[in-house]
Amino acid sequence: MGDCDGVRFRRVPSRYRCIRGHDCPSFGGNRMTLLLSICVAVIFGVSIYLMLSRELKAAAMGVFLFSHAAHMGIIAVSRSPVGKTPPILHNGEVMPGAPPVDPLPQALILTSIVISFAVMAFLLTLLVITQRRAGTLEVAELAKEQLPD
Repeated sequence: MGDCDGVRFRRVPSRYRCIRGHDCPSFGGNRMTLLLSICVAVIFGVSIYLMLSRELKAAAMGVFLFSHAAHMGIIAVSRSPVGKTPPILHNGEVMPGAPPVDPLPQALILTSIVISFAVMAFLLTLLVITQRRAGTLEVAELAKEQLPD
């Protein structure tokens, strides 16, 4: 047999079967993960479409949506916190009970939100300055315009 020694024909080994009422992973979370992944893909697509627009306002909105989609993507790929305890220390040790939630995705998203907020403020400032100087935000009209010395 070789490589297939551990595989039984048409039967899952009992140690891998899930019995109702015991510590069984819920299968409802898979649908929510799929739904969130589809939403992330749609938002990524819309943000790419907006970034390829010929108006700077729409391109800036595409950048904003792209950062939000990245945050949602990180949430989608991080594990579900259901059945886990928050990472709170009690006398220097993690509280007993269920395994603690991984705080890394939350810290990563929080850092990313701060950075994307700074990028949004910078882009909006550039849009306001461009609108005041050129009077338009159309890329074609901005390309024709002569820059002042």
